[in-house]
Parts: sequence; C-alpha cells; structure tokens
Amino acid sequence: MRNIIISVLLIANLFAVDYSSMSLQELKNQRGGIAPEDKEAFKAAIKAKMQSLSPEQREKEKAEMLAFKASVFSTTPKKIEEFEMKMKSLAPEKKDALMSKMDSLSMEEKFAFKTKLFAMSTEELSAMSAEEMIHLSDK
Repeated sequence: MRNIIISVLLIANLFAVDYSSMSLQELKNQRGGIAPEDKEAFKAAIKAKMQSLSPEQREKEKAEMLAFKASVFSTTPKKIEEFEMKMKSLAPEKKDALMSKMDSLSMEEKFAFKTKLFAMSTEELSAMSAEEMIHLSDK
C-alpha cells in the first residue's frame, strides 16, 4: 500500500506545471486555463515575475492585467449567447477556420479577436469569406 501511495505522489509531480520557469508573457497566456490545484503556484510565479520588473514596466503590466480582467468581466451571458448564435449560423468551413485561428492565439489575442466578432452582425459575418474572417485579428 505504501508503494502505491508513493507511486501516485511521484506521478502527480510529473504532471505538475513549473510556472516559475515560464516568462511573464507565457504566464499571461495561461490565464483562464489554470487547474484549481495550480492556482497558488501560478499566482506566486506571476508575483515573482512582476517583482523582477522595473517600476515602469510593473505599472504597465498591472494596467494591462486590470484591463484584461475588466474586459473578461464585462462579457455578459447575453453577449455570449448572441455570439454562440452567430457561430451556429456560419457555414462549417467558416466555423472551422475561426476555431483553428483561435487555437493559435494567446489569451489576449483571442479576447481581441472575439471582441471584433462580437461587434459584427450575423449578416456581416455571413458575407465574409473564411479567409477574411481569420484575418480580422491582423487588423
């Protein structure tokens, strides 16, 4: 029994994420996808990276993080429902192109991309080609 417990603990450590070795940008890109058991380690890594910045850089990063947090909290269930309806109305090839594009983006880029899509009407989205849609994030 003791060997089983030790084995389970060793395996669990193999799957633990080492946030301390990530850059600040990599940590920021992980936001929203942190397992509950990793939240404290994630927060500690962010704090350590922030403390290593110059005061000017730290203020800039804090402002960006607060803006990101505010934008996430301003997304209402109604907006999400409207967005899902827009996505359902799209042709499969357009939907696949959008999903593929979103998979390649960081958390901030995804939010900016979805914000542009939120702002468009269903008719505007339907009129665009899949190629035009995936380049919305480039503008």
